[in-house]
Amino acid sequence: MSERISVIVPVYNAEAYLAEALDSVLAQTLRADEVIVVNDGSTDGSVAIAERYGATLVSQPNSGVSDARNFAISHATGDYLALLDADDIWPETKLADQVDALREHPEAGYALGYQRYLFEGDQRANWFVRTYVENSEPGYSPSVWMLRRSTWDQVGIFEPGRRLGEDIDWLARANDLGVTFHMVPKVLLVRRIHENNLTGLPETRRAWLSVLRASAARKRAMGRG
Repeated sequence: MSERISVIVPVYNAEAYLAEALDSVLAQTLRADEVIVVNDGSTDGSVAIAERYGATLVSQPNSGVSDARNFAISHATGDYLALLDADDIWPETKLADQVDALREHPEAGYALGYQRYLFEGDQRANWFVRTYVENSEPGYSPSVWMLRRSTWDQVGIFEPGRRLGEDIDWLARANDLGVTFHMVPKVLLVRRIHENNLTGLPETRRAWLSVLRASAARKRAMGRG
């Protein structure tokens, strides 16, 4: 029996991008078994867009992306969990390539892939400081993740209440547990860059530092530091 795929899309006031994101989900050569959009307290037209696409819609008061993804995943039935932020886009073979990779690499707890950038507007966002962006590069943002459900259960949920750095925290916890991943050598994400990306906030960089410190403390506690 083939494994089920659940796609998880957290949304907060993303009506400008959500339709394009969902179009890329529906265009996959390997179709997802369910697409769960979690409305994180949006006040724009995001809900109407999700309903128009026939996605499974769950809603919560605005609590941030960690709680939104956790809430959606608690409703998911898939053996594989694929995360997609509402402003990003998947190439059409993303799901198929990662399912193949996880079948070929049973030791890997999750699969990643390469990403390229799509710049919003006439100028790059001020926070984006990379010089060489013409080529793709390995991606680690949640939109390129595909997790085995068993890996999610092993590592645990995103830290409740954490609005920034939740992805780095999850990856660090996975690494501390010895979970490995497979990097698919192919572009599996078009990451949209704009002024409102959370990655561009100074607070995000401080959150990353706190996550790395917490990981170092865990390793010391386990006698690995």
